[in-house]
Amino acid sequence: MPSTMSTIMVSSSEDGVAISRAMPSILDKHMPTTYWNTFCDELDEVLKPVVEAKKFLGWCSMINFVDIVLSIVLIVLSFTVSISSGLFWGLLAASWGVSALAQCYLLCKVKSITENILKRMEEVCSRAVQQYPEIVLKVRARDEVFNNNTGTSQRITCTAKTFFNNLDYIEVSINPAEP
Repeated sequence: MPSTMSTIMVSSSEDGVAISRAMPSILDKHMPTTYWNTFCDELDEVLKPVVEAKKFLGWCSMINFVDIVLSIVLIVLSFTVSISSGLFWGLLAASWGVSALAQCYLLCKVKSITENILKRMEEVCSRAVQQYPEIVLKVRARDEVFNNNTGTSQRITCTAKTFFNNLDYIEVSINPAEP
């Protein structure tokens, strides 16, 4: 059981996402600063696809906005212009269907990118633990993002947005010395 615990922060900025360069104090006696910098560089490289995933989430928001505007326009037109009921409901259903399909596609892309990022983060942490076995590194986002068995779009959207904002992603602890 680990005796001391800390976290490594991942911060979001305009140009992407990067790991905090501040080495947790519990690592002072267990990992040299040069390896820490290499570790951070590797994680920064792994986190680069977050920019692409954020763009996909932005497209989802834009699709929602356009769909709402289009729905309002269709409703207003149904009251002001003589549109048959079938045509009105058909256009409205087509608008919602196209929007839903586009968002499902984009959210699947985001989920795929997120899974790949988390897998690669775990690989980087695993290499560090192999190098320094007294250190325990746990990618927390893996538990938070993928323990959802319902697969609903809203859940995926929320977790993806949460994943790309400022959170503690990696728990750091030191195994107590064995007697």
